[in-house]
Order: sequence, then C-alpha cells, then structure tokens
Amino acid sequence: MALASFILRFCSRYKIPVDLPKSAPNVVGHLEEIVAQLRKDRAKILGDVIDAEIDQLLIQFDSGVGESFGIARLNADEKKKVHDHISRIRKLIEDSDLTTRKKNALFERLNELAREVDLHGTRTDRFFSFAGDLAFV
Repeated sequence: MALASFILRFCSRYKIPVDLPKSAPNVVGHLEEIVAQLRKDRAKILGDVIDAEIDQLLIQFDSGVGESFGIARLNADEKKKVHDHISRIRKLIEDSDLTTRKKNALFERLNELAREVDLHGTRTDRFFSFAGDLAFV
C-alpha cells in the first residue's frame, strides 16, 4: 500500500503519464505493469525528473526562498540574541583586570564571531554546500 502511494505521488509530482487506477486496491493489483511501464520509459522519465528538479532549484535560487542543503541560517531573533550575548561578554572583558593586550585579543575574536553570525554559513560550509549542490545537480 505504501509503495502504491509512493508511485502515485511520484508520477503525480513529475507529471509522468501512467494510466493509474483511481482506487488503491487496483493500484496494488497493477503495480507490476505500472513498474514495467516506468522501467520502459526510464530514460525519458529520469531526464524529465532531473529537468524538473533543476528548474525548482533555479526558481528557489532566483527568488531567494530556497536554501542550500548544507547551510544553516540564523533568523533575525537568533542573531539578535547572539549579538546581545556578545555585548555582555564585551562588557565583562572591559570590566576585567586583564591586560590591554589580552583584552584586545579577546575583542578581535568577538568581532570575528559577530561577523560570522551575520554570514550565511562559514566559508567552508559555503564551499561544501556548493560542491554538494553541484554533485546533486
């Protein structure tokens, strides 16, 4: 039953013209011939599916809606919370008895952290995400 549902959704999603019976019991009874038809038209179906996925990725990329597979993005509230915590850490460092040299080193790292929070993933994340997207396509 789950396989029949999967095949129905797959064919529907990619607009694959397969004569599918409407009721689930008939679909289960006709799975063999449906799979045979899918196998027969496999090259065309695969090309259509790949084209549909590429089109969807391009639409998401152009609209800014989609997100790459390997990148996590912080929303505005999360970024604000992180920046608030960084500000509190700055205050603690400022009020500490550390040497000026050590305070400056810590402030530099906090500045790097604040910059990283505002980016969408690290440089490495972006590279591997790009490589993963490229391999997927």
